[in-house]
Amino acid sequence: MAPALPVQLSVEVPGAGTVLVRVAGDLDAGNGARLLRLLDDLLRDSPALVVATGAGGGRLVVDLRDVRSFECRGLDVLRHARHRAATVGVELVVAGLEDRRPVLPGRVLALLDAVTAAEGPAPAEPPRRRAADRVPVLAG
Repeated sequence: MAPALPVQLSVEVPGAGTVLVRVAGDLDAGNGARLLRLLDDLLRDSPALVVATGAGGGRLVVDLRDVRSFECRGLDVLRHARHRAATVGVELVVAGLEDRRPVLPGRVLALLDAVTAAEGPAPAEPPRRRAADRVPVLAG
């Protein structure tokens, strides 16, 4: 098996009360831990989410469109992130996998369904931003 690619994480603020995290690479246990640290930091410190929670709730969108491969332990961090988001009044939305669902393994689908079940209908895909508008995030 080939070693996992390092995960690339970028954070964007496409509108008031919304923070978008784009994930690219392999989402395994190690890379999932990096993603979880980033999501926890955003839920605790992001001005866009902090202001929105005072005004009725923010929205944290995790876009997995550019993830090359998934491991269940990597995806399991989304359950923790959903719980953490709910405790601070933020809606966690997982996006970018709608067209890949037919080819994802059953265990991966079950984890995704567990995360998205509490969210209701899938949201519209966030628009792609130009590379110059993205802020790279390096989580150690």
